[in-house]
Amino acid sequence: MDTAGPIAILRRQLLQAMAGNAPDPLPGDLAGLPLAMPSSALDSLRAAHALGEVARHAEPAEHPGSPPFFQGAFRPREAALAMAQRRAEAKRQFVEALAALLPHGRQAAIREALGRSETAHARDEDGAGALLALPPPTREGAGRDRQPVALTIGGIEIELPESLRSLAREIGTDLGGLPLDYVASAAGIPGHAPSRETGGSVEAGGQPLKGLATYDEWDFRRKGFKKDWCTLQEKPVAPVRGTFVSSALARHRGLLLQLRRQFEMLRTQHRFLKRQAEGDDLDLDALTDSLSDARAGLPPSERVFIRLQRDARNVAAIFLVDMSASTEGWVSVALRESLLLMGEALHTVGDRFAMYGFSGMRRLRSDLFVVKTFTESFGDECKNRIAGILPQEYTRMGPPIRHATEIFRAMDASIRLLVVLSDGKPEDYDDYKGDYAIEDTRHALIEAKTCGIHPFCITIDRQARDAVRHMYGEVNYAFISDVRGLPRHLPAIYRRLTS
Repeated sequence: MDTAGPIAILRRQLLQAMAGNAPDPLPGDLAGLPLAMPSSALDSLRAAHALGEVARHAEPAEHPGSPPFFQGAFRPREAALAMAQRRAEAKRQFVEALAALLPHGRQAAIREALGRSETAHARDEDGAGALLALPPPTREGAGRDRQPVALTIGGIEIELPESLRSLAREIGTDLGGLPLDYVASAAGIPGHAPSRETGGSVEAGGQPLKGLATYDEWDFRRKGFKKDWCTLQEKPVAPVRGTFVSSALARHRGLLLQLRRQFEMLRTQHRFLKRQAEGDDLDLDALTDSLSDARAGLPPSERVFIRLQRDARNVAAIFLVDMSASTEGWVSVALRESLLLMGEALHTVGDRFAMYGFSGMRRLRSDLFVVKTFTESFGDECKNRIAGILPQEYTRMGPPIRHATEIFRAMDASIRLLVVLSDGKPEDYDDYKGDYAIEDTRHALIEAKTCGIHPFCITIDRQARDAVRHMYGEVNYAFISDVRGLPRHLPAIYRRLTS
């Protein structure tokens, strides 16, 4: 005979039913309770009323002190957070896997397709197309073998491997389709909105200029390179013919006149040659050694003069300008004005120089925006390109520094200077951030130094002092406290580095 109270009996019955087991028959006094599977809302109400009556007449000690272990509290915020984390991880895996499959040089075509159409298609094995949707599995199991095998965007078809098929199926089942921004991120496109424009009709990024260049990336965690890990493409900055150049030169007219006078004095390099057979003055060190040799009975040296040598300057400089989105506003204006004044001063002294901007998004789309090459003269076209410099995306510094090193390899110059103008630390959309990004940038700078290149950084982010010191060394950087003073400081720093 069951000696448990009615509440304990009913609780045991419910636990057995929830566990999927057949419940024990109720004792006689409870057998009449309407606990069978209700067929209507009225049946449920009657069962709840009957259970309430049993609980009201039960002994207080019979009430359970805590719910069963699997009856946890409902926490919608935690559930939503876990779901968001799971979706973010699925997106990250999908974007990385798809980015590795996209054909090189087709990003522009994909960007055009995404901008032209609001649809992406996943093709099933039988060739049927679904508008931003993947076939979900049915309860009977039909369609489980109909995983998408290709992704088609504006006529560009990309075959999906087995692992990516399963992931695309999971995303499609969860979200009801494959979002366009997933494909856009894999193609290195921040969304699928039209490209940012300048002057109302000029595309800021310009059109592709040259083929892709591939560079390794240093992974300090494994103490080795990731071979052919990053791709870089040169693009011209579209010139903007407006009032920026004339107004900037007029605003800094006094500074520009001062810079031209200072840089005219640098047309030739003066250096003293010691221990010469003839010269302009006596070399006291050489004369002392000669007298000492004579006193010791040795033949004295006749090379006791010092001569002033005037050599033509042989300097080549590359200016790498950060065009990340964080330079929006006054920083971008100061950078453009600095390059404009720097170009005017270097045109006066005759030094060879080139100017590039850098930005990008992810390892497969690092952009180097061409403002001026070594072979171009600093004319109106280059000045208008400086006016066309606009903030773009992220700051992946390794590829542009390595590309500048490759450009320098073809330069024959006694001084090769790489000046990086940035507003902060390197960072990109993917895992290129923190110590990883800093160590890769530092290694790229070391590679430049081994090629006889002198890198120097000018930054306005004092919070990044430790990172900049670690990347560039103790004396190879400068902080500008007020970005508006950059047009005045940049020529002075250059003059000090090349004198």
